[in-house]
Formats: sequence, C-alpha cells, structure tokens
Amino acid sequence: MLRTNLPQRAFGPGGGHLGAPGYGESVRSYELRDPDLDRMIKELVAAAGDGTHADIIAEMVTTALKLQRDKASRGDLKLINTALKEMRYSFRTFASHPEPRVTVFGSARVP
Repeated sequence: MLRTNLPQRAFGPGGGHLGAPGYGESVRSYELRDPDLDRMIKELVAAAGDGTHADIIAEMVTTALKLQRDKASRGDLKLINTALKEMRYSFRTFASHPEPRVTVFGSARVP
C-alpha cells in the first residue's frame, strides 16, 4: 500500500499520479512558451517524418531545448543522449521479436 500524506484518490493504478498524462485529466500543452520556437519545432518534426506520433517527437525536441535553457551540465546531457540512443538501438534490434518485452535498466557489474 502506498503511504503518503496525499489522499489515495490522488493516485491512479500502480501509484501513478492522476495528474500524469493518460489518466483522463486535461494535459497542459508542453511547449517552450516562445511562439516562434514552438512553430519551428512543429515545422521541423513535420518536415522530418510522416506525421506518425509527431506530438511525442515534438515533446522530445522541446525537452531537449528545455534542458539547454535550464543550463543542464554537459555530463547530464551526455547521459541523457546516450540513454536515448541506446534505447533507440535496442528497440530497433528487438523490433522483430514478439511481445512481451522486458526492459532492465542499470549498470551493475557482477563478477
């Protein structure tokens, strides 16, 4: 049982917060709050692909730019970039295998 000071109704299945996307609440637009940059992101995503999942790709680009705006350290950016590239590679590698998939994150070294 999840123990918290928040009422239990604030959490969805699996303990996820109801404010998170996917729980039926309205989701605020995820943008840079700069109309010119937001438009350029949408145009870039549209020009780069067929439109499939364009909303999520635009959010990923927006997140990358927000990291720059937040002045994230070079080390943090390298870590995020490497993780994203490795996940992409693993998805491509295992795309031909049937479900279910199990993902394990971590870097434990066991002798």
